[in-house]
Amino acid sequence: MRVFRALHWGRMNRYWHVLLALFGLFAALFLAFNARPPIRWAVVRGWYSQQGAPTPYRWMGNRLVVPLRAQPTPLDVRLTLASPLWPGRAAPRVTLLADTQPLTSFVVPQLPTTYTITLPIDTMALVVQSTADRAPQGDERYLGIQVFDMSAQAQGLSALALRDAAVAFAGLCLVAAVIGWCLARGYGAIAGLFVLALLIRLWWLRVAPPGFTPEEAASLIDAQSLLLRARDRFGNVLGLAPGWDSAPLLAYIEMPFVAVLGPVPLAGRLVSACAGAFTAPLAYASARRLNLPKAPALLTGLVAAMLPWQILVSRLALPQALVLAAWAATLYLALRFVRRATRRAALWFALVAGPAAYANDTLRPALLFLMIWVILLVLLRHGKQSFARWWPGLALLALLWLPVNYLALLPPADSPSASFVGVSAVALRVPVAPVSNAVPEDLADAMFLSNNPSWISLTLPLMLLGLGFVMWQLSLGFWPLNSRAERMPQAARYEWWIVVGAALGGLLALWLVPGPTTALLLAPQFVLCVGAGATVIEWASQRVAPEQWQRVLSWGSMALLAVFLLWPWARWLARDLMDGTPPAGANTQNGLLEASALAASYAAQADEVWIDTDTTVAPALYLLAAQPHPLGREAPAPSLMRPYRFISLAAVPRELPPLEVVPDVQGQTSFVLQRWEHDGRQIILLRRMPVQ
Repeated sequence: MRVFRALHWGRMNRYWHVLLALFGLFAALFLAFNARPPIRWAVVRGWYSQQGAPTPYRWMGNRLVVPLRAQPTPLDVRLTLASPLWPGRAAPRVTLLADTQPLTSFVVPQLPTTYTITLPIDTMALVVQSTADRAPQGDERYLGIQVFDMSAQAQGLSALALRDAAVAFAGLCLVAAVIGWCLARGYGAIAGLFVLALLIRLWWLRVAPPGFTPEEAASLIDAQSLLLRARDRFGNVLGLAPGWDSAPLLAYIEMPFVAVLGPVPLAGRLVSACAGAFTAPLAYASARRLNLPKAPALLTGLVAAMLPWQILVSRLALPQALVLAAWAATLYLALRFVRRATRRAALWFALVAGPAAYANDTLRPALLFLMIWVILLVLLRHGKQSFARWWPGLALLALLWLPVNYLALLPPADSPSASFVGVSAVALRVPVAPVSNAVPEDLADAMFLSNNPSWISLTLPLMLLGLGFVMWQLSLGFWPLNSRAERMPQAARYEWWIVVGAALGGLLALWLVPGPTTALLLAPQFVLCVGAGATVIEWASQRVAPEQWQRVLSWGSMALLAVFLLWPWARWLARDLMDGTPPAGANTQNGLLEASALAASYAAQADEVWIDTDTTVAPALYLLAAQPHPLGREAPAPSLMRPYRFISLAAVPRELPPLEVVPDVQGQTSFVLQRWEHDGRQIILLRRMPVQ
């Protein structure tokens, strides 16, 4: 017993600083969570962008929803409101609600007036309702009241902060344990690159990019339909449709997220963020497989993690994110297969390249070309006798590609029933061009990519240097014109020829199906050439330095390159993505999901709900996504049977009193719900507000 006590206190005496550091971390987390404002500012909805000088204010529509962090203590809220009047406008009456429970109602005077209200325990949202009128002097907005100030303060310490601190502490300990395990087994660089890339893609994912594209809505509704009845929204079994454009892989992967969260934007964007984060460790692993030194390989992974256009693709629930990740994984496993030519390597290559054919139709020509190229290289390096080892992988790949190849031979046909929603397939159709060939152009403008060409100008010289170096070494590898020690090894030559084949496959797909999506197939080769260029710089720095300084110069040159390459991208992230929500165009249909939810809530009070098809794309998908999530509940499956109609509202009068005004996330004009009496019927109209 004495020995045990001695050991016990000896260990405590030895590691007391670790326990103190853990306690300090928990206390810091608690203080940080307790200092959070109760108002969730990033998701406040219903007001326009800030205006006014020197005293700033915001106009709201008819409904301001202020989400709160649920508090186990009462919450004191201070509001400073005003209500300017113009000819023909009556003084608006404001009603305050705690979630759905009315609290008070009053008329707001013209001058700013401060009100204080105490919200009940566990209130999730403060709702401010007001009448809204068309503004005078050519302003197309529907305006309610002005909000000059809004703040909230909990009465006492929050037990919620203690819970959140405990969860965060446990999560950090788990992450530290996983990273320690990876470091002990030589996977520290891979784990670090994945965590970095994932954090960049998850940060502010709820609000940036803003809006909800029709393509995202389509994939999520397909995932929900597959969960409910094993068919997509058109009635195709397992989402496999006749024709070339059958690509259900994204919907398959989204199914678990939709089962938990419902068909909301976050469910799909989590999939894209995780898929995009894998490109960074895959780039590093491919670079090491190609015999690049560790420092340039790390730079390769950092470039893949922080390229702005790769981040943009990874933050939207579009097939492009899967194309990028699937192509990078296929390339890495092709490198592994050519080097080893074993049955296991062939099976792993087939298990990734097979499902990748269902990610996007533009990926299939590149996959087919790469498969033929890889088989030829394997036969050249290992001989015909190696076929006996790896033929099961080829058979598995053919089996996985069989359904999509069979369906590609059938003529395209839409299911006429669309029984999942009870509307025609036309209402659920998304235009083909934005889906398969492009990230919406206005999204690139929204993320400030078009105005910041520095992301390519800094990497292009390094990529060209690396490309020239690789082609020079490949030429010397096949013609014995060089006997120096730095000649490329035999194994590396074959593997670099795989990179060349992947680039040729991407160019072939780009020629057959042109568009930015296909251009993503050149991304892994691009970052690998950047790594090769960094290798040339490292080799040059070592040539001019004494032997004892070579390692320092190697890592120092890579660190300097990383600063020059990554600093502009870090500024872009901090300025345009993290600290502010960038503007977005009509392709995101910003605000349509919220407006569709309001339209569904009014459906029982009207004979019909008409949704404008002139100013919206595939509105039926948004209406489906806005309805209550049926999985695990007693609610029936989503249905768009009557009273919904999707028609042009060009002939319907615009000057109708508003029921609901929905500004978008940036506080710009978005959508409006109106009531119209026509032929003795009460009709709810959903249309886009005129742009100022």
